[in-house]
Amino acid sequence: MAYRHISPPLTERVVCPLVKRPEPRAVFGDLVRAFLGEVPRRNSWQLSDPIGHPNANRFEHLLARAKR
Repeated sequence: MAYRHISPPLTERVVCPLVKRPEPRAVFGDLVRAFLGEVPRRNSWQLSDPIGHPNANRFEHLLARAKR
């Protein structure tokens, strides 16, 4: 994966005002890395696999149900 490291200041500048808990921030960073990677289709299941998540639950929760 070409973008294994996303600049922490970038993710902090974007995410910190929106999300207070560290867990969703980490999942957001994983999601950005997955989107920038070489995945043929961009759905939550196929994005979670190269990042190393066992399933798509973290991405789906962040996108659909996570609260501030």
